[in-house]
Amino acid sequence: MNSSSKKVLLIVVSAAVLAAAALVGWQLTKPTRGKLGFAADHEWLDGIVAETDRQLQVADTLVTFRLHALADPLSLKPIGADDKPERGKMAGWVWAMRQDGILEVWIESLDNGHAGEFGYVYLAEGDRPGWDADRFGERWEVDEQMTAHWWAISYRLD
Repeated sequence: MNSSSKKVLLIVVSAAVLAAAALVGWQLTKPTRGKLGFAADHEWLDGIVAETDRQLQVADTLVTFRLHALADPLSLKPIGADDKPERGKMAGWVWAMRQDGILEVWIESLDNGHAGEFGYVYLAEGDRPGWDADRFGERWEVDEQMTAHWWAISYRLD
């Protein structure tokens, strides 16, 4: 192997090692399950629930909202039933219903496309959110309970 071939091989191997290190670092630091940093997000999430509660005018009817700026609960606006998001772009969608006077709010905080969707559900009263599996034609799962009123939720395609 001549000197220039060794240099090319060294560059290729170095690039592969750097790419692998970057991928591992990204996997370790990216938000997953929609719950990392829950304590930091809790105030933001409470703001979304308060704004949803303020805007929710009809009882016993599922209403879909969209946060146009994820960090701003005041950007929450109702959307039409015909609005269909693209896979990978549902972060900021909020679904809410008040049944028998009890508010339940589902917030999608992270959408990884085919790698899964994650978020939180708020339930004003009760032991467990009532809308799990097969909601909206997707198989959402209620994962672990985070606090007295909050659960982590996920939707995985596989």
